[in-house]
Amino acid sequence: MVGAVVGSFLTLITYRLPRDEPVVVARSRCPYCSESLRPSDMVPVLSFAALRGRCRACRAALPGATR
Repeated sequence: MVGAVVGSFLTLITYRLPRDEPVVVARSRCPYCSESLRPSDMVPVLSFAALRGRCRACRAALPGATR
């Protein structure tokens, strides 16, 4: 579980730094509809499986989601 949390945070860093977005201060959001993610949506692996790799709001496939 710790590995999943660390991996999730490293993915966040690699996504936000090239775009000059804040790393810790800003809330996570869908890259397609900009809907803020709920705290329950940010549980690595479990939330991904529950939502089937899609945004809760717009149902777009999230980056990195493979079928």
